[in-house]
Amino acid sequence: MFIGFYITDSQRNLVFQFLLSSQAPTFKQINNKLVNVESLADNIIPITKDTSLYKYIATSRNLFYWALCKSEQNPLAPLVFLVNYDETLMTYFDKDTLTIPKLVNNYDRLTLLLHSMLDSGEVVETDCNRLRQLIPIRQDFSTVINSTTKTIASSIKNAEPNQLFGASKRMAGQSQIVPWRSANVQHTTNEIYVDVIETINLVLTRTSATPTVNSASISGKIDIKCYLSGNPTIQLNLTTAGHEISSPAFHRCIDPSGSNFDPSCLRFIPPDGKFTLAQYEIDLDSMPHNSKKLANIGLVSVSLLTKLGARKDEFEIKCNIANSTHVTSVDNLRVTVFFPPLPAESKIRVLRNTHGGWENNLSNTQGIWIFDKTTPVGSIPVLRGCVEHNDNHLPNFPTHVAVSYTNRGQLPSGLRVNSINIPSGLPQGVKPFKGVKYMTRTGNYVLRA
Repeated sequence: MFIGFYITDSQRNLVFQFLLSSQAPTFKQINNKLVNVESLADNIIPITKDTSLYKYIATSRNLFYWALCKSEQNPLAPLVFLVNYDETLMTYFDKDTLTIPKLVNNYDRLTLLLHSMLDSGEVVETDCNRLRQLIPIRQDFSTVINSTTKTIASSIKNAEPNQLFGASKRMAGQSQIVPWRSANVQHTTNEIYVDVIETINLVLTRTSATPTVNSASISGKIDIKCYLSGNPTIQLNLTTAGHEISSPAFHRCIDPSGSNFDPSCLRFIPPDGKFTLAQYEIDLDSMPHNSKKLANIGLVSVSLLTKLGARKDEFEIKCNIANSTHVTSVDNLRVTVFFPPLPAESKIRVLRNTHGGWENNLSNTQGIWIFDKTTPVGSIPVLRGCVEHNDNHLPNFPTHVAVSYTNRGQLPSGLRVNSINIPSGLPQGVKPFKGVKYMTRTGNYVLRA
């Protein structure tokens, strides 16, 4: 059972708290106990004999979500709820990221959302469309709460039915066709956007001129922003480029149990707003040949050569950025170079660099080759360097390199959206705008020497 919820920044400065009873401790009281806790890295921190503090970190937004709970039979349940609450906030506010000022300015709505999602400390509602009905997003609750009784009564008297707190009590003619979509949705501009995002995870070993793929997989997801009136039926047709989509996870608007279900032709009635339609995995290790695996690792391939130069003490890193008709450049390219422990007097020296700049870390065990914000496709950046020693020390070379980048317009798997069809459900005369975007990013991309 939940006792309290808290949101902080990385320094544990309080942004928001929601206490389910007058006896629930404030975050200030809990924070005093956290000072004496040795392992704050754990996601579950015991506070008292029968209560624990659960933590979820939204790293991309620098936000910490905390939940104080009584002993749970399923310790994962509070963590799952914290993740769902974070996703609910982004969907509710229709944002790709949440900032601290955004949360502070919407303190009232955060409170009302949790009040609607919980009953006596137990989870009762997580559907975002239902929550939007209960808590209309355009209603300024802070103004209502701070108004006088007379003003509130006047506002309620003059307000439209769909602007009141009881907006969820729909008339019989306004019943929902499906539970995940609000009834009688109307938009002045009808549009649907599909974002396909793939993350490449790759471990290579340099055994010859062509590296060997030790492990490779692609994690993908299909995000949709849907602002269509009525109750449209959408048919999304995909080209999978011959890949077998393994372990797909679909939004509940898709029923994969039918005998005629085809993952390359998805038919569904969408929720209103932003949602994730599908998540999938592509196992490149199942491919029979190394060359086929390398053909699906994305635009950037990296090589590492050692024992170069007259003294055989130099190394060279080369990035090959392939040409593409769909992509003009890769973004935020970085190559982190790792070295074995070096003597204190040793120094990593760059002899030649065609792109970007080089940064050493304080421990002198790694350096980062940092490129410009964009690097054109078709280029081959090269960095050559060595490790300098004061004595006749044996030469040192990188042990491995890690690569990170993003690009838009093309996916490593070759998957593409063929068409977005809306066979039924749109009001007569409505011609929606349709858009598709592709994005590739790296997860764990490592080349071992």
